[in-house]
Formats: sequence, structure tokens, C-alpha cells
Amino acid sequence: MPPRPRILVDALSARVGGGLTYITQQVPALERVRPDLQLIVLAAPWNKREIGNSCMSEVREISCPILPARLLYEQFLMPFLYEADLLYCPANFCPLLPTRKPIVLTLRNANYFGPGRQAAASSQFRKKVEILLARACVHRADSIVAVSNSLKQDVVLDGFAKEKIRVILSGVPEWPESEEIPAGMQERADFFLSLANDYPTKRLDDLVKAWGLAFESNPLPSQMVLVGEMHGNRRDEQLQIVHPSLRNSLIHLGSISNRSQVKWLLRRARAMISASELESFGLTLVEAGVLGCPAIVTDIPAHREVGSVHVRFFPVGGLRDLADAMLDVRPRALTDNKSRWSWCSWDENASRLGDVFDQLLCIA
Repeated sequence: MPPRPRILVDALSARVGGGLTYITQQVPALERVRPDLQLIVLAAPWNKREIGNSCMSEVREISCPILPARLLYEQFLMPFLYEADLLYCPANFCPLLPTRKPIVLTLRNANYFGPGRQAAASSQFRKKVEILLARACVHRADSIVAVSNSLKQDVVLDGFAKEKIRVILSGVPEWPESEEIPAGMQERADFFLSLANDYPTKRLDDLVKAWGLAFESNPLPSQMVLVGEMHGNRRDEQLQIVHPSLRNSLIHLGSISNRSQVKWLLRRARAMISASELESFGLTLVEAGVLGCPAIVTDIPAHREVGSVHVRFFPVGGLRDLADAMLDVRPRALTDNKSRWSWCSWDENASRLGDVFDQLLCIA
């Protein structure tokens, strides 16, 4: 019996949110649908527990505490330290040096191609460096996976060969059977929900301003609940955006990794809202849809591709439009399943990714 092909998976950069969800859903799916593959997952101290708990594959912890150290390791050491038949890089970047291992690169960040190159960033110098590196990685990789058709289109419009790029949509997230109320929430709360870290492209201030427009004269406003990383004085800044009467109803829960708590929120929110101006794939939109949570989102290509006829759209920066949409949404019952979507599974995602691996392993 021939030895199983060894796939080295670089998961060092997965920290929170969509990146960590992606790898902790995809690796177990690969184990289920492709038991003929031997997966070796490189994890960091900040994600080893989550990755290790999600899968049965070998997980090796690599200590790279700062970004430069991680980049040096990924570029100059990782490709040569491990005996593997293929290197899989699921987070936008891959080694640039020549290796005897074929490389599969997944693109999940819309900031590096098309309109995303002009989007705001907290550090313009760092973003310029990342754009150059991401483009070099697309040239270097043997096969490219894009997480949406809209992202592939942006990459192709930037001059890259479309024949090299294959679209594999992310699967529907697997939810735990149980639900758990997050700290800071009340059982019978009436609220809208945002699931986004506080990046400039997420435009969370737009969301708060629109909510303020909708409810500033309402003596019993629906709460606005924000879930995601938010640093420094940003919470205080957002409280100053709205009328003083609303400040107790603006709830910042911070980052939540417990999916039982996220499920509780999505099952009870009036609607999940995204004011983002740039997305590669509407992961939170799918998460809301499969649980039957209504969604109000910006009219951008990634949201259109995922949301289609299921959601309500508003223009980027359209505060009045978003406020009106919020006022149109009524509270919903937990037993209301009419708005649930169907979506492809992570097993389907893994099966298609396995086909990409097979093509390169045969060539190699």
C-alpha cells in the first residue's frame, strides 16, 4: 500500500474571526472526506488549542511571537524543514523561494486586489508591503484558490491568469447543539447584531450612526450589540456618536470565540448588520442565514454573491437607508425557520480542495 501523501498546512496566521473559523472547519472536513491524505498542521501559541481541539491531525506548535519572525520562518525555514509532498497556505501568503513541494495558496483577503488596494488601512506602509507580497505569492504559487467569484474577478482584473485560479466557496459553519447567553446580555433582549472586528473597511461607525438615527427619539430603543475586537478608546468614541439617551443601549461585547454564544446571538437578533465596504466572502452573512437570522448588508459584490435574494441591501455609507431598514425589521420568534438558507457544506469545500491537491501531486 503506497504511503499517504503528506500535506503541510500553514495555519500560523489564524488568530480570531473568519481566519480561525476557516481553518478549524476546513481541516476536520479534509480529514473526513480525504482520509488518504496525511495532514500536518503548523499552529501558533495563540491558536494551537482551537486547532488541536477541532481536528485529529498532527498539530505542531511554532513559536513566532512577532510578525517579522513569523514571516522569516514562513519564507526561509518552513519550506525546507518538513518532509511533505505539498504545501498548503490558506491565508493569502506563501513562500517565495523555489521548493520541490508544489504550493496551493488560498486567497481570503480582498484588501490586496482590485478596489481593495485603495481601501483605508491603519498602516498604509504595512499595507503596501502586504500588497506587493500577496501579488508575488500569486505569481509563485502553483495553484490558487479564491473564496468567492468576486475575489477571483478582482484578481483577474489585476492581470493574473484566470486559468490558475479556482473558486471554492467556504462551507456552512457547523454550530454546536447548545446555546449559551454571553455575559452582558439579558435573556429577553431586543437587539441588532454586528459580527466584525473594528477595521476601517468594516465602517462600524456608520452602523452606530445609522442605529442612532433610527432610535434617537424612541423611548424603548432596540439595542445595538457589537461583537469583535475593538482597541483603545474606540468604545468611548462610539458612545459619543449617539444621543446620550441611547448610550446604555449600545453594547460592546468584545471578541467572542465561543460559538455557542454566537449562536445564541444570531438566533435572537432582529437582524445581523454589516456596513462593510470590502469583503472577499460574506462569512458572517452565511452564518446568519443558516440560522434564520435576517440580514441587512451593504450592496457590494461579495454580499450580492452570497446574499442574493435573501437579504436587504443598502449603499455603502447610506446611513438613512440603513436606519430605515432597521426600523422595518420586526422582532422574530425563535421558532421562525422560514428565512433559513441552504448552503454548501465544508465537506464539499474539502472535496474540491482535495481535487486541487490531487492535480498537483500527480504533476509532481
